Amino acid sequence: MPKPSVLQIGPDPVRSQGGMATVIGNICSHERLNERFSINLWPSFRSGNIVARFVFSESKLLSFRLQRPTFDVYHVHVAAGRSLWRKLAYIESLKERSKRAILHVHSSTFDTFFDSCSHLQQARIRKCLSAVGRVVVLSEEWERFFLDRKICEERLIKVLHNAVSIPCVPTANYQSSEVLFLGRLGERKSPSTLIQAAAVVIRSHPNAMFHFAGDGDATPYIKLSDSLGISAHCIFHGWTQADEKDRLLTRCSIHCLPSRHEGMPMSVLETMAAGLVNVCTPVGGVPQVIDEGRNGYLVDVDDYQDLARAINALFDNRELLSAIGLYGRETIIDRFGIDAYTGALSSLYTLLLGEESIAGMYGGLR
Repeated sequence: MPKPSVLQIGPDPVRSQGGMATVIGNICSHERLNERFSINLWPSFRSGNIVARFVFSESKLLSFRLQRPTFDVYHVHVAAGRSLWRKLAYIESLKERSKRAILHVHSSTFDTFFDSCSHLQQARIRKCLSAVGRVVVLSEEWERFFLDRKICEERLIKVLHNAVSIPCVPTANYQSSEVLFLGRLGERKSPSTLIQAAAVVIRSHPNAMFHFAGDGDATPYIKLSDSLGISAHCIFHGWTQADEKDRLLTRCSIHCLPSRHEGMPMSVLETMAAGLVNVCTPVGGVPQVIDEGRNGYLVDVDDYQDLARAINALFDNRELLSAIGLYGRETIIDRFGIDAYTGALSSLYTLLLGEESIAGMYGGLR
């Protein structure tokens, strides 16, 4: 008997950057999930210049709408903005097969985007999300938002926290005074707040170094570090491949993500799995991961003084630093490991297949 077929629709995990591509790569490469299902990929996005991205995305959407490829389950990964409108077009093209679709919302700004939409646009979003088999969100906070805005029925929503592969041993260097920022350089993740905090930390810890690893325009942040006189302490690596990222995870002891908006950031999970202590803001799904003072620290949005105090306190107490880092790693092992994640995903696929089968037997009744 052939395995049920699942089509992943989203960014190409090899030729794209960011958390969504990482999630898709983890799903496509997971051995046990592939034993149970035939996992396929329809890349809807690929990194490149704006023209290349547009041409690729629109051509893949047109090809899908013309072919309407047949699979048992369609797992559609979506952000906000143009990503959402494209993915709604994918789902709408499935017509009666849309009940086989899972819409997996990764966006950290879906709330502000939805609230900025016109009534007609919001109606289209609600109609499309009510037509799919399940809507996956990244945290309980996002589930509440979807219910508060009546975007879809509660029975359709599934909370599925992101997850990561976990190294066999912690790699963090607890004697290091080096801090990592892992994410896209832009005001949503607020690297400027960390640079301002770095200027405070360096007064007490003159050997501290701050590494910024991620795509985006580094120019304004380089200028900010220059203006604060700390450019020698700030290294901008750009987008890092796996090997270079692994090297940073062995150099640093702390990871900071002072974001203004988040979903469930993969960088927090990855760095905690490596044993780094995370100092983050309580946005999106972050409070579902970090238990303040036990496995990491939460600081106020845009409060660089609060962020600096947390970093200094950790550098001043190496025993505390290592204890929190190791406890944070245990949190990821217990709750955010990739095996548990793909197990939940397998159950979701199976549930959807069962519901679709029952619907077919009883004239579409659920």
